[in-house]
Amino acid sequence: MAKVLAVTRAGYYARKSRATQRGKRASARRRLDEAVAWEHEVSGGTYGAPRIRHALTRAGVDVGVRAVTASMRRQGLTGLNTHPRPSRRGRRGPVAHEDHCARQWNQGALDRVWITDFTYLRCAQGWVYLCAVRDAHSRRVLGYAMGEQHNTRSGHHRARHGRHHPWQLPHRGRAPH
Repeated sequence: MAKVLAVTRAGYYARKSRATQRGKRASARRRLDEAVAWEHEVSGGTYGAPRIRHALTRAGVDVGVRAVTASMRRQGLTGLNTHPRPSRRGRRGPVAHEDHCARQWNQGALDRVWITDFTYLRCAQGWVYLCAVRDAHSRRVLGYAMGEQHNTRSGHHRARHGRHHPWQLPHRGRAPH
């Protein structure tokens, strides 16, 4: 058989002895692919290789991130990228939200574009969180809230009840309250 295959006798027997290992590796790879596909589906298609690896480790599967990455690549799976890398050489990166005002903040009239920001300030007692809503045309602050906790209930919820409710534009001619 070694003459027919044009290999040495030692090479032939070495390949023959590795055949059982190739079968074991292929079945282990199939099991890993199934586990990775299942975890990816359970996450709703959002998990990437690090989170899938963590979930598999909690389930008792000892696997590395590179193996999970290779499995995902073989299957054509991708996770949801919530932290895109910065663009290079001045190009803009992908926008993760709809740009309704085409990056033109001043639309020439009041109450067309509102901007909100949530930030924190250090003071003597600790951290204070500030949430403010501004009109892009007039640059006036429509509402703000400060609090000791960084959550939506303390800041943004109260800030949106500033001059008027954010989902209803004010009627013209009414004085702000």
